[in-house]
Amino acid sequence: MSLQTQPLLPPPFLKKRRATGDVPDFRFIRGFALMLCLGWAARQAICGSDNPLPPQRGIETAKEAFKEIAPGQFQIGLVKLDPKSKSIIFPGVINMSQGLVEYALVSPHGKVHESIFATTAQPQDIHVAMLLLLPSGTRSTIAATNGAAEVAGMEVLLSAEWTTGEKLHRHRFEELIINLQTKSTMREGPWVYNGSRVVGGTFLAQRDGQIVAVMADADALVNNPRPGRENDEIWQINTNAVPAVGTPVRIIFQIKGANAEKAAGKP
Repeated sequence: MSLQTQPLLPPPFLKKRRATGDVPDFRFIRGFALMLCLGWAARQAICGSDNPLPPQRGIETAKEAFKEIAPGQFQIGLVKLDPKSKSIIFPGVINMSQGLVEYALVSPHGKVHESIFATTAQPQDIHVAMLLLLPSGTRSTIAATNGAAEVAGMEVLLSAEWTTGEKLHRHRFEELIINLQTKSTMREGPWVYNGSRVVGGTFLAQRDGQIVAVMADADALVNNPRPGRENDEIWQINTNAVPAVGTPVRIIFQIKGANAEKAAGKP
């Protein structure tokens, strides 16, 4: 069985190439925001105000949220993107420092009781930023192993950095999670940006607040492709690497590739 995800990439018109390089076009960002906004409105009409969903950007709000912050560098909401390094950076916080986890990163309204990190950056902003970085037509698949569901999408490198005193720490997500079966940290390597799903006009990652899943979750933006992703009893926080709860961090998503890796962490 495969994770039933929406296509990783948007229609070709979402990204417009200009003579100076890959430059986002607000018309297409507005169109994407409209889809999310309509889905949110429909859901609210069904659920009523007693069961509110997290807010999703309207058309004009999305346009205003996207801006150029430096030559060739952009920001949407709290998410900074650098086309040159093929990376995005956004703020987060240590949400858990011990115990079993099923997620590495969630929104405050997501499953915070089982996630290392939390962020107030909107999943829809993260998704738009990633779509703008991905080359048109790009797709890759990490094959299923040990009977786990196949995860299809773009390979991304995930890391976080924080400071203690004057010392800067930077760790891959894999270094922060222990596999209790192998008694070692999670196998080093890329994660899979599968992009969540849109159901009935609602972007599920935004609705549910699931961003990076350790356990297989088709509605999260990013999934773990490693064996054991169907087992909720083997993934534990590496207490020797994770700082105290409440520590501010910077989350970095970077598209895997030789050229991008050389420029990592410089948005």
